[in-house]
Amino acid sequence: MDDISAVSLHIKEIKNTDELNEIADEWAELFEAAPDTAPFQSPSWLITWWKYFGNGRLWTIAVYNRRILVGIAPLYIFNYSGQNNILRQLTFIGTGNTDYMDILCRPEFESQSVQMILEFLTGSKDEWDVCDFQELRDFSLLLKIKLPEEFEINIISSGVCPVAVLPESVNEYISRLPVSFRKNTLRARRRLWDSGTLRLETAKEGNLEEYIDWLFRLHNARWNNRNMPGLLGENSLQNFHKDAAAKMFHSGILRLYVLRHNGKIIASVYSLIKNEKLYNYIGGFDPDLAKFSPGSVILLDIIEKAISEGIKEFDFLRGEEDYKYKWTTEERHNYRMLIKKKKNFPE
Repeated sequence: MDDISAVSLHIKEIKNTDELNEIADEWAELFEAAPDTAPFQSPSWLITWWKYFGNGRLWTIAVYNRRILVGIAPLYIFNYSGQNNILRQLTFIGTGNTDYMDILCRPEFESQSVQMILEFLTGSKDEWDVCDFQELRDFSLLLKIKLPEEFEINIISSGVCPVAVLPESVNEYISRLPVSFRKNTLRARRRLWDSGTLRLETAKEGNLEEYIDWLFRLHNARWNNRNMPGLLGENSLQNFHKDAAAKMFHSGILRLYVLRHNGKIIASVYSLIKNEKLYNYIGGFDPDLAKFSPGSVILLDIIEKAISEGIKEFDFLRGEEDYKYKWTTEERHNYRMLIKKKKNFPE
């Protein structure tokens, strides 16, 4: 029998979709064991993303302690046109519509795993021309790593994420809101209450597909009402989210809310949960009811429910949209890390 107390780390390369699917259960266990990870680092999100959007060469790097997965860098390489030639870019699976990305590790092996992965990648420098690691949070070990002198590192701020740190009391949170916004939102909710029934619901297995369809419908209707395309209008995106939502529902990550007024769904919010943090991914509401502020009412109901459940943070994710700053004044920054080989560096 193996001595599980002994440390024996080694790298395994995952180079095709079958191999990626084979480690899904191990990856899920790793995801659950990592305390600071975000829902977007789950295999439910990333393996599904690769299924619908993967268009390059899969090159995911896994770190094992004997037979236990302790770290994973979900990466792939794709070619893009540079100024004078084709460049091979190494980047995270999920890049584009994923808000937080990083190497995922068990906490007791985090430093060793990140170091091993970076050493492996720099030792395989002939495989890529540039590493583009996007949407790293400020505590990512990647931002602190030291590389050999032959590599050039450029780290830039890439996005702002407003975050509401939630108190224990609903009244305390509501008291923090700007006075006019607070009054208008509470008044809008009272008007909906006074005109019939109002109920916040969370998707269950039996209505998940119906609720995700309502999300698409309401989100796109809101934007189409402004003569603008919605973010969920493309079939490929809708298929991805349907598939990912089902997987995340079964792994306990998904929180898909709808607000019903007199039995009719008038607003929807697609959110994710991990480690007492709720992440507000995307939403929509009936534009014909805009005067009742259904978008604000559903968010208020969700935040009140989150506080009652002991949720510590409500993360509005990337973007500096004005509405987010009505709910919080706090924000955090994401970073982008570019690694290139220095030109004319002696081999």
